[in-house]
Amino acid sequence: MSDFELPNLMQVRAFVRVADLGSVSRASEALFRAQSVVTRAISELETRLDAPLFERHANGMRLTDYGDCVLPRARRVLAELESVPRLLGVAPVEPLYLFQGRRLEVFVKLCETRHMQTVASHFGLSQPAVSSALKVLEGGCGRPLFERTPRGLQPTRASHEILFPIRRALNELRHIETDLSAMRGSLQGVVHVGALPLGRTRILPEAIVRLTAEHPGVRVITNESPFDLLATELRAGDLDFVFGALRSADYSPRRWCCWRATATRCCSARCNWPNCSRRAGYCRAPAPRPVACWTPASPPRAWPRPGRWWKAATWRPFVVCCCARTCSRRCRRTSWNTRSPRASCAGCRCRCRRPPAPSA
Repeated sequence: MSDFELPNLMQVRAFVRVADLGSVSRASEALFRAQSVVTRAISELETRLDAPLFERHANGMRLTDYGDCVLPRARRVLAELESVPRLLGVAPVEPLYLFQGRRLEVFVKLCETRHMQTVASHFGLSQPAVSSALKVLEGGCGRPLFERTPRGLQPTRASHEILFPIRRALNELRHIETDLSAMRGSLQGVVHVGALPLGRTRILPEAIVRLTAEHPGVRVITNESPFDLLATELRAGDLDFVFGALRSADYSPRRWCCWRATATRCCSARCNWPNCSRRAGYCRAPAPRPVACWTPASPPRAWPRPGRWWKAATWRPFVVCCCARTCSRRCRRTSWNTRSPRASCAGCRCRCRRPPAPSA
């Protein structure tokens, strides 16, 4: 999740209650805590964030500008965590077992790696400490969250149901300090970018260099994965945005998309390709021939309609992969000059997107 320590969730809970009720005394009654405990929690949170959140008055506590900035995210954190009992189908009570940031980070990392010793090494904990944190979560949820198998820990259905609210809550918590830095007039923090093939080779690296040169306090972390995985992480809040070619409305609603540039697709061929007519100025295909194209689910994969530069609609596209592991034999023996296409490489599991250079 984050490389720094997140704000304490119990302190964030006390901050929201004081902001809603307007005084420490009423908040202490709602939280079933002593007034000194609530006052100390607010003071430690202000010290942790290095910003005053309340103005003390005789009539109660009044939010400062920094408090108004923190309050919306703090409320979203509590709303995400309070939705967990409803997803599990248990009584709608306040889930106090979830108000511990490291415990939630351990759970998310376990769902990702599915190996307890790897999670313990990542957080600098012992394996019994990770087991204890998992036992507290399972006791609060009232269900087993993982199944022990020879292949490692396998998340149960209950884990998948509560994973996304927990990830969104942690990511909202991560952005609190970034919002306060922006109020002070300095851009700091970490930007998580999902990079797609069409933009991560040149446009995105140049933008990162310009951004970090202008704002040295900003770090950029890129995630180069398929679009389906990036869209899932975007909905969970792990990514701030995805940069690449726009998808259809089935993949991403238009309210998520922001148009920045456009490009024209073209078909590249060697000069002596049988289907290329230099005099006519267009491509002709008297017989079906294999044509190399990008992998499925990518925007360039949509084949253009017949027109002036594309006279034949009977061409048979196939996917070519340049990796040397899974489908190298099929790719190498596929000829670009044969009249009948060979076996397709669409079943290849590698992530390579660049077709190899055609043979002469």
